[in-house]
Amino acid sequence: MKCLLPCPDGIKTLCRSLFAALLALLLCPGVQAEEPLWELGVGIGGLQYPHYRGSASSERLILPLPYYVYRGEFLRSDRDGLRGLLLKQDRVEVDISLDGVFPVNSSGNAREDMDDLSPVIEAGPSLNLKLWRAPALGRSLQLRLPVRGAIAVDTGPDISHQGWTFAPNLYWQDDNAGFSGQWRRTATLGVVYGNQRFHDYFYRVRQEDVRPGRELYRSNSGYSGTQVAFSSARRFDNYWAGLFIRYENLSGTRFADSPLVEREHSLMVGVGVSWVFAQSRQGVPTGR
Repeated sequence: MKCLLPCPDGIKTLCRSLFAALLALLLCPGVQAEEPLWELGVGIGGLQYPHYRGSASSERLILPLPYYVYRGEFLRSDRDGLRGLLLKQDRVEVDISLDGVFPVNSSGNAREDMDDLSPVIEAGPSLNLKLWRAPALGRSLQLRLPVRGAIAVDTGPDISHQGWTFAPNLYWQDDNAGFSGQWRRTATLGVVYGNQRFHDYFYRVRQEDVRPGRELYRSNSGYSGTQVAFSSARRFDNYWAGLFIRYENLSGTRFADSPLVEREHSLMVGVGVSWVFAQSRQGVPTGR
């Protein structure tokens, strides 16, 4: 399969890079008894996602999947994704939270004849409170409170700020899951709030875009949906495999009455496998 979006080569390259990065973040590597400072690998992944939250149309992709792990003191790309640690204490942690929204081609969906939407990268600090831990079992529960700014990345050097989101969530982690005790599984339950600028980027209908069945519309700040996510991954010697699922319910959101919202449900699914071909001789404590 290939990308079906009829967009310029520059956008296609950016899309594929963003997709690969997001897959690498969401399909988190499994836990090992000894952890090298860094690891490198390459593989392949598959992804199915809606054109945008609330769209009845979806996209399917197969693409290269980079595997990269770095377990530094402050900068890390590991089983919890790419993050920068700003503060780490026994019960409190502050790091950099990342998320993203894929580019939208306004064809074959409710945005027909409207401007295409650029990829959006969300980044900002997250306060993580460790509510419960059982180190012997490899299990923990956190309350995460990320605040992220949204940046739309256009072709060339152009970027534009597209609002803010707040996504408090409960994060469950089990590092010894499955009958073998070698799977790492995570589950997330949370809600999302966005300001008017963030909602309008996706759901506003301007006067020039009004058509029969697509009336003038502008959103408001507030509730942006409920998210439930699950991931499972395992390391097999020099190979790694993983999957993730993220479901979102948009019922009652501040943009639910937009003519661009065709469904109140959104589902994203990804799978991947990678061959790990290099790692450092220097090791770090497991779970540092």
